[in-house]
Amino acid sequence: MGILLFFAIERFVHWFHHHEEYSEHEHEKETQSVIPLIIIGDTVHNFVDGIVIAATFLVDIQLGIITTLAVAAHEIPQEIADFGIMIHKGLSAIKIIMVNIMSASAAFLGALITYFLGNFLEAYLPIALAATAGFFIYIATSDLIPEIHYEKRRGVALLKTALLFLGVIVIWLSLSFLKEGA
Repeated sequence: MGILLFFAIERFVHWFHHHEEYSEHEHEKETQSVIPLIIIGDTVHNFVDGIVIAATFLVDIQLGIITTLAVAAHEIPQEIADFGIMIHKGLSAIKIIMVNIMSASAAFLGALITYFLGNFLEAYLPIALAATAGFFIYIATSDLIPEIHYEKRRGVALLKTALLFLGVIVIWLSLSFLKEGA
């Protein structure tokens, strides 16, 4: 269900975006709205990350640890990219850091809400986690893997392929070590 839901959301957003006609003035306004969109999107993203981390800890501590590591692994490069875009758009480094601290606090809010609603949410956690797994599988199969396949530069394609395999191995080893420690 997660795969299908994410496909439908992405398809609708993609269709809507590509079927609107823009004038030059509207295109300029859209370019100016990049910073607020990054901040809003990152804040929502961080809130959901907090929910997912807390939910996985409620299910299993080992799963929570792996989820936290996975979230950290994707957050660090994503925040660096956002930082670069906002610097390029003219924001000062101090302002960006302050905005990122406020945005990151949404993760704590999401985690706290999930933790305090844990008893109420317990019956729904397997469904939510399965849907979340579906989202990540969809992203990997629709965006990441095709990007590796279409990479024309052999060295870059090899590096991306190696990193994909490395990611799977790191998760597998982490789970193996955590199970041994339990």
